[in-house]
Amino acid sequence: MGCHFKAWPAAGLVFALVGVLAGCGSGSAPLGRPSGPVTSTQEATSTPTPTSAPQNCSAAQMLLTAEWEPGAVGYGTDPAHRHSGGDLIGRITAVNQGPTCLMSGRPLIGIVSSTGALLKVRSVADRGCRLSCTAPAHLFLRVGAVAVAGMRWEPSYCGADPGSDVRLRVTLPGGTVTTISVRNLAGAGKPIHAPSCTPALAETRLYVERFADQQ
Repeated sequence: MGCHFKAWPAAGLVFALVGVLAGCGSGSAPLGRPSGPVTSTQEATSTPTPTSAPQNCSAAQMLLTAEWEPGAVGYGTDPAHRHSGGDLIGRITAVNQGPTCLMSGRPLIGIVSSTGALLKVRSVADRGCRLSCTAPAHLFLRVGAVAVAGMRWEPSYCGADPGSDVRLRVTLPGGTVTTISVRNLAGAGKPIHAPSCTPALAETRLYVERFADQQ
């Protein structure tokens, strides 16, 4: 349908022309809206891209170290073991050398003697919080981040002498396993490798805390 013009008073001429021209033609789109269909690009920018959750931290990407020293009970000698003390208190330290990963819970730790034998020492959860009092249940460790888990071996150990080259078999919460040396902080003069044997005390245990981030 064409446009028909008629005479208008001079005062309203400009406004009338604007209104008439806006309505001319057929199938014209309203102002302020696109005249064509929404493109795939427009749809993509309106949908957020989901991010994948980090994988569990693996032993292959973590630099693991361990250390312990005599606790509250001082250094002593024991006929069953060459070097012993009342208890041993230490920690496992994990440094992430790979991509961001998830570390949840506590590691499972076995004690390995100098001959490679796994000692009969049960690893259990430490209900205390020497290092993990305020730690969240789940840690997201970026590259270079450090996590620590406290451990204590007590109150008595009457098994085979572990020897001087004691190692730890560490199973991370994700299930991967590695074996590491444990450094004795008591020094060369007091190389304690196991708690003393005191049969009257409770069964030996290795108490392990969950991992906490190191500030």
